[in-house]
Amino acid sequence: GHSHDGIILSTGEQTPVERYWAISSNAASQNEDFISIRLNSGTGELNAFNKKNLFDGKWHYIVFVRDKFTNLVKIYIDGILDSEFYDPTDDISDISNSLNVGIGNIYENDWFNGNISDISIFNSVLSDLEVNASYRENYNNFLNEVETNASYQENFIE
Repeated sequence: GHSHDGIILSTGEQTPVERYWAISSNAASQNEDFISIRLNSGTGELNAFNKKNLFDGKWHYIVFVRDKFTNLVKIYIDGILDSEFYDPTDDISDISNSLNVGIGNIYENDWFNGNISDISIFNSVLSDLEVNASYRENYNNFLNEVETNASYQENFIE
């Protein structure tokens, strides 16, 4: 079984009768970490996990796509489709709910322990090619940022 390790991004208070979604980090063991997607339309929670172990000390680019017309949810890790599952839940959005970064239910202790670099939310379903292109673009930007910071630190030290 998976143990709860912290909410990365969520909406709502995540009670059984609320509509919400959540993306969580879940440590399966001391050397394993997976992403959990939790969806609830107010009639019960659907919970699914990605397949690739993310416990490697590296940054990962995670994309969660929910297509309400095909009822498919896809999890991409570093631009590659990792897993997909059928989602029979109804509407999971509630515009009165806030978007929470690094915390789920404010009444519980489910803070995310880690770093979050960028968050993007789209109002359309991204294709496999769009997710992969987005990963490549963001990865290149990330590498340039790391190199710039490294050279700045190097010049600063001299």
